Amino acid sequence: MTEESPILSPDPGPFADLPTWRAKVEEVLAGTPFDKRLVSRLAEGLSIQPLYTKADLPPGRDPSGFPGFSPLVRGASPLPMTEEALSAYEVDPIGRLAGDGHLPSTIEVSLSELAKKIAAGAHAPAILVSTAPFHDAGATADQELAIALSVGLAHLRALEAAGMEPSQASTRVVFRFQVGVDVFLEIAKLRAARRLWCSLLQECGVETPIMRIEAQTAWRTMTARDPWVNMLRATLGAFAASAGGACSVEIRPFDEALGASDDFARRIAENTGRILEEESHLQRVIDPGGGSFYVERLTEDLAQLAWTRFQGLEGEGGVVAALRSGSLQRQIEAAAAEGRERIARRQAPITGVSEFPNLQEEKLVRPPAPTVRGAERGRASPQREANASSSSGTSIEPLRRERLSEPFERLRDRSDAHLAATGRRPRLFLANLGPVSEHVSRASFAENLFASGGIETTGSEELDPSTAAAALRASDATVAVICGADTTYASQAAPVATALRDAGARRILLAGRPGAQEGAYRAAGVDAFIFVGVNVVDTVESILSSMGVAE
Repeated sequence: MTEESPILSPDPGPFADLPTWRAKVEEVLAGTPFDKRLVSRLAEGLSIQPLYTKADLPPGRDPSGFPGFSPLVRGASPLPMTEEALSAYEVDPIGRLAGDGHLPSTIEVSLSELAKKIAAGAHAPAILVSTAPFHDAGATADQELAIALSVGLAHLRALEAAGMEPSQASTRVVFRFQVGVDVFLEIAKLRAARRLWCSLLQECGVETPIMRIEAQTAWRTMTARDPWVNMLRATLGAFAASAGGACSVEIRPFDEALGASDDFARRIAENTGRILEEESHLQRVIDPGGGSFYVERLTEDLAQLAWTRFQGLEGEGGVVAALRSGSLQRQIEAAAAEGRERIARRQAPITGVSEFPNLQEEKLVRPPAPTVRGAERGRASPQREANASSSSGTSIEPLRRERLSEPFERLRDRSDAHLAATGRRPRLFLANLGPVSEHVSRASFAENLFASGGIETTGSEELDPSTAAAALRASDATVAVICGADTTYASQAAPVATALRDAGARRILLAGRPGAQEGAYRAAGVDAFIFVGVNVVDTVESILSSMGVAE
């Protein structure tokens, strides 16, 4: 006997409208602001809502538009991309200038001579506009798009001056974007890139715009600590690049941040691409994000932001003028500084580095990687830049490359050096108040926080003011962190802090926000507080220095 299968049919409704839905959600939030709890914000300044509907689609746009046709949002071809990557390019001198800070000739001469080579059909068939120098320095997605447009436009102008028609010149510019781990943002970035380049080419009189996009998994997301997690980061980036419509994707080996990659790491990177292609069949699906209310809205918002930035760059005279004046470097550094602050506060956690660090991990060692000029880490033709026709050349302030994890890794390096010099890592004492059920949450938080900076923790359970001093002395630590529940803090935090100070603690911290009791805690000897959102890098740096750990 078999049971009859249920018949699945669409829910007939009625459905709540958006205001009714939001009112119900706010009831559940019980006074917590909707925007604070459910709306997230990207580094680009965009707000991400918890729910998107058809009303969020860009006005006047059909998200089911056909790939390969203007405005190219859904793809630059009406067929899945199967073409191979070009074997060689002429490297963009603007990117080289931004990364190196110097060119042997003037940038105008470099652009002109490169355009003449391309127009004459010599050497490589196309110019590679790579966003690597800018992305590696901390550029946000909208900055990266605006810079790519401005650099691409500079080459179109040079090619036109060399005698090429805009429609022909546009086929000689290839873009390579860096793709990070925020899957939806990166998909939207590549979709927005095609829309923006299409609009620009149409303004230049090109009737049938086309855009070739290549992608690399982002260098700045790679970590030297717990590098195995880089396999997951590379997979996320490769997926986003493919789903975003990149013609080809270069996946970085997981050990690239450590130096020259070994055969195993290169094989893993290669196989990652093969699995995504041959088992996930990503190359068979055109624009999988198309029609998604969220992806379409994000693409539109990102394109608008990038176009405004592009207009600002052109208003300064273009990307070269902005680099010469230093304004572009300052804009990127401002974005990078905001990113470093989010990472330092673990608002943008890095698995294996700022979250879930492993102080016992066996560090991989790789030989130094060869130096690469201009921060361009992809393929390039062997053709070198033309000999300088100006003895002065072009010099600017170069962009500063930094991986996102480096602030924490520098702390871990200090810890490693201390271990090598003294035989043990920097250590602090966890003064755990009350039973395990009351202190375990904050004790675990403190242990994870300090481990991210290379500091070990040791502790005693169920301490009180009468036992804290002896436990600290037995630990041979000079820094203590009080961990417990708020109810326990009310009666014991201050006397325990006093006891720890009397026992020789140089620094005393308390896990949790102090609230109205901050003055009383500080009067008892508490120096600082750790909580969700605290600047972990600054906190750990201060503790390491107080311990005498050399920089």
